[in-house]
Amino acid sequence: MGSKYRCVKYILDPYSIVAYCTFYLTKVNKYVTQKMQSMLKKCKHEQYEAFKQIKKLGNTFLNAQQMSIQQAMHISLSIPFYHSTRSFQFINTCNEHERTFVLLPQKILRNSTPTSTNIQCKSLVYKYKE
Repeated sequence: MGSKYRCVKYILDPYSIVAYCTFYLTKVNKYVTQKMQSMLKKCKHEQYEAFKQIKKLGNTFLNAQQMSIQQAMHISLSIPFYHSTRSFQFINTCNEHERTFVLLPQKILRNSTPTSTNIQCKSLVYKYKE
């Protein structure tokens, strides 16, 4: 009976619990590291372009990583890993001339005159500015 429970450890300090869980979740997987290093050497040897290198390394990582059934189902079904009861909205507060913007749809741009300066979609800041 004693050998069955060797991995059970009593942790009484809350900080120790967090430290142990963090260490366990972020531990290095030697198999994945070896596969990634070998693929990187292959990419350098065969002189792949940057996009192909990233694709090869990403596929190697996904294929070499061991995951639980729950993780695999979340990824394959595009189910979020978390749920938040609050929503967030990014508001660009840069100076007006430094802000990036989204262009109007191509259909609208084609119907406008070539000299038209109205080419950007109205943002949340624009809505409250007027």
